[in-house]
Amino acid sequence: MNYLMKTSILLLLVLVFTQLFSQSQYSITFFDQQLIKNPDSVQIINTSYNQAEIMIGGIDTLILKTETNIEDYNRNITGLAIYPNPTNQFVNFIFNNPIDDYVNIALVDIFGKTVLSRNYYLKTGGYKFKLDGLGQGCYIIHIQSENINYAQKIVSEQKSNSKPIINLTEQREFINQPNVLKSATDNFEFIYNDGDLLKITAFLGLKQHTLENVLINTDTILFFDFIPDTANNAYPSRLCKLDSLELAALSLATPYPIDEYGLFNSDNYYIYGNTSLSEIEALNIASNTLVQNSLFSNVFTSICLDLDYAFLYSNMYWKIGFQNQIYSGLEVRNSRIAMIVEDSVLDVDGHHFKDIFIPSTDLVPVEEIRESLVGKVLEYYGLFEIEEFVITEEAILENFDKVIQWHEKDNFKEFRVTRKIPIAMNDYVNKDYCDFYVFIDVLTGELLDYYPTFICK
Repeated sequence: MNYLMKTSILLLLVLVFTQLFSQSQYSITFFDQQLIKNPDSVQIINTSYNQAEIMIGGIDTLILKTETNIEDYNRNITGLAIYPNPTNQFVNFIFNNPIDDYVNIALVDIFGKTVLSRNYYLKTGGYKFKLDGLGQGCYIIHIQSENINYAQKIVSEQKSNSKPIINLTEQREFINQPNVLKSATDNFEFIYNDGDLLKITAFLGLKQHTLENVLINTDTILFFDFIPDTANNAYPSRLCKLDSLELAALSLATPYPIDEYGLFNSDNYYIYGNTSLSEIEALNIASNTLVQNSLFSNVFTSICLDLDYAFLYSNMYWKIGFQNQIYSGLEVRNSRIAMIVEDSVLDVDGHHFKDIFIPSTDLVPVEEIRESLVGKVLEYYGLFEIEEFVITEEAILENFDKVIQWHEKDNFKEFRVTRKIPIAMNDYVNKDYCDFYVFIDVLTGELLDYYPTFICK
């Protein structure tokens, strides 16, 4: 193995791996050139395998397992796995069926037309199907029973006039393992077929470096070079609204309301029911529903969910809320998820986000931000009219937390990395209390937003 030598005063991280020949898999750890330091965290996305994603700690080990049969399906992942996707020939899909039951598998095109529907009686276990004959276009595959509700998009690049054909190719028993939090140092399994391309992002402090189209083999050596990104061509990230045809197709794939971006968003507040679920049972149903519907929630594992509240409302239903999403170590404002659970999930309001570009460094120093705020005028509602407060140097408190702030434009949402700055308008300036939060873009220095916490005069 030939090591690529590179001269730099910046930290270089090398992906070091060993192939385990007894099984078709790779064991990967992340170090610097001296093999003494790890990144803070690493994100791996298999762009050839349905955008499967995993985030691990910098000291953890990643096990890439070549998927040769259904036994290799990661049983810690609940939901539906599809590959290759996009496809120009056929697609395989794998899912776990938790209870003996009738299961319907249906394929719907972008116009909402059902082009294939099959019913199967499936015993408890893992199943692998092969789908042939897809014409060019976008489809939604639905797998539904009384106990499961999976849906994912399939993109076919094949020009075919034949009818789609589905065949069961493999069935295996599985042991349903509960989702548990990983320890500080652990091994994480991740599906990888030889030839798949990975997108790997390493994070170190405020810096990050992404490597695209990574192909793993016995000659692979990768360097992560944490050079400050001054171009930031991908910043700010944008989430665009979908057209009416895409929304129509997606709405058929879920029983819950979705917004113009194809994500869970509901305003139903008056729901009546009767439940005997315990809190643990309700939480498991809620988290599993979000993971199984990751297409609409952007929740790919229950580990990323932090409980905010769970309470039983008059024995009718559980109200469950999850805190704001943490993305690459940063809080994403306004990303809470609220759910209503009876014996199943009745309503979902809110979602997480993905593919947010995080600048590798701040271009505007904290002191410069502080200076730029002095003299700014903030408006707020007083008791009888709109009033103003002029920011003074003494009013700017400490603890400039970094958060992700999104704003809605005409046809998209824009994601900015900002400093969340507390402002106190009172003369005594209590450092544990503030009247405003002001949000400043870390790259441009723009004042993007501000809001009063609680002002009473």
